[in-house]
Amino acid sequence: MIQRTSATPVSMVVSIAIIVVGVLSGCGTGEPPAPLHATSSAQAAQLAAACMTEHGWPATASGDSWTAGSIPEDQLAAYDADATECVKGLVPDVGTFTDAEWEKLYAKVTKTVECLAGLGKVVSNAPSLQAYRDGHASWSVYQELIDTGIIKPGEVDVLAQKCPQPDYWPGG
Repeated sequence: MIQRTSATPVSMVVSIAIIVVGVLSGCGTGEPPAPLHATSSAQAAQLAAACMTEHGWPATASGDSWTAGSIPEDQLAAYDADATECVKGLVPDVGTFTDAEWEKLYAKVTKTVECLAGLGKVVSNAPSLQAYRDGHASWSVYQELIDTGIIKPGEVDVLAQKCPQPDYWPGG
């Protein structure tokens, strides 16, 4: 048995909403349901867990991640296919962000960088807004701190309680 736990990264959060919409809004009306969009990583985790449960994989959400528990090895391919379907589209497509949404997101990133600096965890190469946009919001202050040896991966959860990781849902 293999235990699968999935964080809900930014790059994986908007289309599961479309799948879950059919489940939550009641299919069968002949009209396609309106797309459901996660407004936070926590909501995305809840939607992913609901979708996986609907697909027959009992799953639970906790914070911004979800888990489906132990998966028999002979069912891993089916599980992985369902997990891919369930998280597809949940994360907003940064390619569609407006200037205002980019500025709001970048302000959250900057606030986290400043908060961590106040705790002595300083990065010297945070990107400019334009560089952050050009990189499609892929830069992470926590990953930078890990990559430069300033913190260990296990410290992220503790630090994120004081300096939350930016939420990448501009409507949230």
